[in-house]
Amino acid sequence: MFPALEALKRDDTEKVDLVNQAIVEEVLQDLGTLDFGGSALADCDAALWRTRGEHKSLVGEFSFQRKFKHRNELRDKALERCRHFFIALQNIGPEWVSLGTTKTATVYRLKGNPPQAHE
Repeated sequence: MFPALEALKRDDTEKVDLVNQAIVEEVLQDLGTLDFGGSALADCDAALWRTRGEHKSLVGEFSFQRKFKHRNELRDKALERCRHFFIALQNIGPEWVSLGTTKTATVYRLKGNPPQAHE
């Protein structure tokens, strides 16, 4: 089912299983485009990970990205605006920010167990 994981298998008794027996679904909403000046436009969206069935909210994520082929396409002024926006978001709602948390680690912690280094 997951050919890329075959190399990790040590014997025939090992199997892939659900983490904490949870099925997680991601609900993704495109929010629009941020304009940091010039041609520095960034698509942004919000994602919510929740358990399937109970629809228990696990973690939400706001993200934005700007794709470019060469570093010189990004002007210093636009980069500074981007940095300012990123920091301002964290300062506006500190109770909504969990630094160092990942969506995957949240699933591992569903039953109080943090992920191990090999997971």
